[in-house]
Amino acid sequence: MINRIFYILLISQLWACNKSQSGEDDQSTESNPEFMGGKSGTIFDASSNAYKAPINDLSEDDMAKHLVGDGFFESRFVTSPAVVNPGLGPLFNNTGCDGCHQKEGRGKPMVGRGPQGSQMLVFVSMPTGEPEVPGGPVPVPGIGFQILDQAVFGQTPNAVVSLTWEEQPEQTFEDGAPYTLRKPKLNLTLADGSAFPSGMLQSVRQPLPVFGLGLLEAIPEADIIANESATGKVPGRLNWVWSVTENSKVLGRFGRKASIPSVVEQAGKAFALDIGLVNEVFKEIAQGATGPNDEPIEISKEAIEGAAFYLQTLAVPARRNMKDTDVLRGEALFTELGCVGCHQPQWKTGDHSVKGLANQVIFPYSDFLLHDMGDGLADNRPDFEATGKEWRTPTLWGIGLTETILPQASYLHDGRARSLTEAILWHSGQAEAMKEGFRGLPVTDRDALIKFLRSL
Repeated sequence: MINRIFYILLISQLWACNKSQSGEDDQSTESNPEFMGGKSGTIFDASSNAYKAPINDLSEDDMAKHLVGDGFFESRFVTSPAVVNPGLGPLFNNTGCDGCHQKEGRGKPMVGRGPQGSQMLVFVSMPTGEPEVPGGPVPVPGIGFQILDQAVFGQTPNAVVSLTWEEQPEQTFEDGAPYTLRKPKLNLTLADGSAFPSGMLQSVRQPLPVFGLGLLEAIPEADIIANESATGKVPGRLNWVWSVTENSKVLGRFGRKASIPSVVEQAGKAFALDIGLVNEVFKEIAQGATGPNDEPIEISKEAIEGAAFYLQTLAVPARRNMKDTDVLRGEALFTELGCVGCHQPQWKTGDHSVKGLANQVIFPYSDFLLHDMGDGLADNRPDFEATGKEWRTPTLWGIGLTETILPQASYLHDGRARSLTEAILWHSGQAEAMKEGFRGLPVTDRDALIKFLRSL
């Protein structure tokens, strides 16, 4: 606890010393609210800890809850019996939350390596059959919805997983400059050597950063719903999903296909599947189809809610270099090419019990809708109302610090893009025109657009 209190004190020091570094003196927040992206929800930190800071205006009680939740997020779990953090497995992907979300960012594009587990996940389901919840994916017999490729001593994982990369034929921008793209090749082998069920669907997923989730969750549902039919933007769809906490169909907000309705359910599902901890939020799927559902609770609902509160109260790093000529040019091109048709810049949060999350003007750069991204990015695995070609528009705030947080980081749902440029060049489907517009830009304009993204 002392170390965490020291960390909060350190953050307050970083606030002051990072003002000039991050550009607070470079542009007035009153004249340009986009600079802040939510005044109370913003931290002036461009270091490798930029995703780990709490929002401002937390009460003393909320700060205490944040610190406790941080403890759950940072914990490493072990096999039972144990005095501290028991319950790991028997099958799992990683031993703790920060094993996949390094420094609260994304994971490395790797599976099945290292003593602590995988940093990418393999989702699976069947194309037909009886879903576990109304409208949801169909579980794979003997596995469930996720390949658990790690196991405690004496147990056998679902499968052996390996991931390689296939370089695509060289292509060129319209000015003749060459580029190459890659895509993942997933190799799955059942532990006992038998075949997977015929037609099994699979999707490699790179964990998303977890900062700013409370601000996103505080956007009124009615505003997101109204956005589905808004004019002047790229048409998108909502994903209506089953909530295990409300026992009804609700709006999906989180995850690559907007298949998760809340931060609490995201946390509960991760503890249940990724770490193998039976919990009250997702007790029925704690071991997929590999274990009984009457196992004792291994992590409390209060702990799940505590970890969720920590995620909900993580701040967003402020923008940088907003008056730079190239950044301004890149921002103009981002609009001219139509990227804002999906990556909608501005939203406003509603009322909230946490002061720092309430009534904030924020700039996450997403419309939170599903869009058809074409055959190249398709995983062909539906998830509730999302098709195998559809993905929720990812947020872009903080993306400019991705490689500061994790130098080995990559982009897109499966980590195939080694740079922001490659991520754009994989766009297709409803984003084909925007991708082609980018390909047609001269190199100075392409560089300016990337520089704008790196300012976010």
